[in-house]
Amino acid sequence: MKKIKRKIKKHVKERTYFAVYKAIYITGLAILIPMIFAFAFGGEGPWYSKPITYIFSSLFLIFFAFFGMLKRKRTLSETLKSLGKMSLVPGFIALVFYAFGGTIVYSFMRVFVPGFDAVEPFVRVFIESSVPRMGILVLGYIVVGAVLYYLGESIKK
Repeated sequence: MKKIKRKIKKHVKERTYFAVYKAIYITGLAILIPMIFAFAFGGEGPWYSKPITYIFSSLFLIFFAFFGMLKRKRTLSETLKSLGKMSLVPGFIALVFYAFGGTIVYSFMRVFVPGFDAVEPFVRVFIESSVPRMGILVLGYIVVGAVLYYLGESIKK
């Protein structure tokens, strides 16, 4: 019985670590979406105040998650494949905003996200200022995700 409890505890601990590292990695990628454009093209809004700070912060989060996952997975191949899959998430979310516009997404968020009405004006300003320029970034995240996954697969062989 103690062996089973120990295995369950170890499994839950590992899953928790991976969930935290995944959240940190996706947060780092999500910060990069508006910041690259703020840095490259300029812009207006409170999130554009110091884009270089946000870019360095997001890169720190990305590297922290990379090394944390590498320590847990113990293989570069599996780490790259996991990061590749996770890189696709912000890309597909941005693709949904880019393809369908805010109306459908806002309707979905009002139904499934409690308290969304309170933050909707802020989200709307952010989306309206960022989405028109996101086409290249959407493609960028999808390409980065695919390349990371491919590298993970090719290292394994």
